[in-house]
Amino acid sequence: MSSTLGHTMDSPNHTNLDPSIFFLLGIPGLEQFHMWLSLPVCCLGTATIVGNITILVVVATDPALHKPVYLFLCMLSTINFTASLSTVPKLLAILWCGAGHFSASACLAQMFFIHTFCMMESTASGHGL
Repeated sequence: MSSTLGHTMDSPNHTNLDPSIFFLLGIPGLEQFHMWLSLPVCCLGTATIVGNITILVVVATDPALHKPVYLFLCMLSTINFTASLSTVPKLLAILWCGAGHFSASACLAQMFFIHTFCMMESTASGHGL
């Protein structure tokens, strides 16, 4: 926007923020409890990952379990495993370290994986056992 004197003026609403970077705060108003809130998230995330890996290893190593129902269980376990790997690490980074900087491309990638795996899981479980 230029003025009549020949010099330029910035818009009064102009900021120096980069719109391609997001900053996630965790749970607003409960910042003092982030460490306590991260404990159940960490425990549940670890249990989910260990449980799904256990299912995959047991079914893969036991030939008696190479039946369609157990292979379907492996498919659900793999989807659940990847869905939790796409969310839990960033959530723990935000709660433990305050690492809330998130680029737009990383946000888009995470949204893609979360929505894809949740859609796959709901579709597979709806047509399953």
